[in-house]
Amino acid sequence: MLATDPYVALISSLPRHDVLFDEQQTPLSRIKLNQRLLMLTDHHREQLQRVEQVLHWDTWPAAMPHSEVVQRIRQHMLYIEDADVRELIHEKLDLRTLVGALRYRLREPSQPPQGDWAVSRYRDVIVRHWHEDDFHLSQAFPWLSEALALMRQQHTLKLEQLIMRQAWQTLHRHQPEQEFGFMAVVLYVMKWHLVERWNRRDGDIARQRFNQLIRSTLKSAGNTAHEHE
Repeated sequence: MLATDPYVALISSLPRHDVLFDEQQTPLSRIKLNQRLLMLTDHHREQLQRVEQVLHWDTWPAAMPHSEVVQRIRQHMLYIEDADVRELIHEKLDLRTLVGALRYRLREPSQPPQGDWAVSRYRDVIVRHWHEDDFHLSQAFPWLSEALALMRQQHTLKLEQLIMRQAWQTLHRHQPEQEFGFMAVVLYVMKWHLVERWNRRDGDIARQRFNQLIRSTLKSAGNTAHEHE
């Protein structure tokens, strides 16, 4: 523990959630989590809110055009100051874009999305290598082939587990040296979202929720492509 750690009391008050699929319930409700997060400074609460708005779109209007989704993500990213937090967000957006691109290609194998269809460092690579199963990215993302096979076989729950496992591992890769700093709070909240999402699974409901997530990733991407023809 460092003398400069600002959130020792906050993080020490939070129940641990170290194993994703073994959790039978979220370790605490969102209401209780929000109560703990009141211990953040006003600035860090605002920063955390931007992080959650970039990665979790539950509060955004369902009918929002895809171009506005992309614009909002980019706008929020401009105001997220911590470099480690930005890198974490980029990795999660890359993951979401890759999964969305796999799904989109199953529907539109001949034509990749066009225009500003995703916020990802791999967007242009995906488009250039659209006709390769792994988008020429399996070295960086070795799980892509398995994800594609599960999509083709319509093993929705197994696919969701695979993707959530990748997201969980991403969070673990970003464990900060400052154990009780703001980054540690961000990681805790991101883990909370994954555990809560896993515990809401239920057969057809899980399948519908997952398909909705993928559709939202590339929402209106097809329309965007036609607009640029």
